[in-house]
Amino acid sequence: MKLNGERCFSIFLLIVCVVFMVETRNISTFTLPGSPGAKVFPIAIISLLASLVILNEIITYWRSILAKRRNPSSAEQPKSEPKQNLKKVVISFIVLFFFVVGINYLGFYVSTMIVVFIVLKLIFELQSWIKTIIFTALLTGAIYVIFAMLFNIRLPMGVMGLL
Repeated sequence: MKLNGERCFSIFLLIVCVVFMVETRNISTFTLPGSPGAKVFPIAIISLLASLVILNEIITYWRSILAKRRNPSSAEQPKSEPKQNLKKVVISFIVLFFFVVGINYLGFYVSTMIVVFIVLKLIFELQSWIKTIIFTALLTGAIYVIFAMLFNIRLPMGVMGLL
């Protein structure tokens, strides 16, 4: 097994999961009767992330085995352009920064729509404007339904909350 950038990132994410799992011990366990407690959500998210990282490693491993069986002479996967990947990483960090800053001014929902739209167009290079707009609206709507309606959690409204 070769230690490439993707594998290093997977190892990094697993280390982050372990650190956060250890840190959840500090969360208070005081709960109301019948309530699962404050630790359940962080542990579930950390477990989900760790499971997805492990699943990604398994899928990558099996793909490399299948590629070797199909074409033994070229066991290496095709290399992608490093400059294009670096550009996407830089765009991701810039978009993430503006998302965090934008939440205070535009609110969570408007910032989420802008960020999802930009990510779909620039990073995932989705060509269809209509599909991008529909997916952005559906994702933001799903977040609203889950957090505002089901969990009764108020997300930041930004300037719109003052109107």
